[in-house]
Amino acid sequence: MRRLSIGEIQSRQLNLMKKLHKFLSAKEIHYYMIAGSALGAIRHGGFIPWDDDIDIGMFRKEYEKFLSVCDEFDSQYEIVNYRKSSHCDFGLTRIYFENTRIDDESIEKTKLDKRLYLDIFPLDKVPEDDELRGLFEKEINKKKKQLSYMYPRNYGNSAVAMLIKKMVSIMYAPFRTRILRRYDSLMRKYENTDTAYVCSLCSQYSFKEQVMPKSYYGTPTMHDFEDAEFYIPEQIDEYLVTLYGDDYMAIPTEGKRRKGHAVFCTDEE
Repeated sequence: MRRLSIGEIQSRQLNLMKKLHKFLSAKEIHYYMIAGSALGAIRHGGFIPWDDDIDIGMFRKEYEKFLSVCDEFDSQYEIVNYRKSSHCDFGLTRIYFENTRIDDESIEKTKLDKRLYLDIFPLDKVPEDDELRGLFEKEINKKKKQLSYMYPRNYGNSAVAMLIKKMVSIMYAPFRTRILRRYDSLMRKYENTDTAYVCSLCSQYSFKEQVMPKSYYGTPTMHDFEDAEFYIPEQIDEYLVTLYGDDYMAIPTEGKRRKGHAVFCTDEE
């Protein structure tokens, strides 16, 4: 195996994003670059220099439309979510790169997919009322906690802690599909309501950080990203302030930067 440089990883991600943009445009499916990808577009004109992935989001209707046609996408990539995989513990969709492997010690001893990927997040409606939204947040977090029991990730835990995690995962294993279906259904709880707020409910960011008016996303707006153009939220300043704070344009010190994992090409010596 050969370790890929950050430049090589970003090049692969960019090439996939170009193909995905063309595919989605042809299918008239709207998307947005979100999270770190949106931040990178504004602050760096492309990738955050140390970032090794791309995140995009779609409102639920567009997301389901994508899933209905995703088998028509480039066959050199594999598109995976819990509906397609027996070893998946998340509610979003990932596009995996063949012949790659991420060196992630936390999932090394699990059956979770270890290939390099691009994330596609559904953006779902949430209540406008603060009290209802608080209750919904608790429901979502409870389901996320249950999902975390599926595969025992090792975050530097002791042998005893990992043994307990393994035992809990064995107890939850028979209910995996049921829990994931209920999680998916819960995310769509307010799908048919008239609410002005949305949230990326599968995100690693907190519920409160992700909740924002749907108008912040607005009409998908083209913006430069490396040597291409992709869609970002229309009210990008409001979006980024909500997610990262007023100082989102400030470059974080090296110690505060998100650390990626080593990525290897498995078909090269």
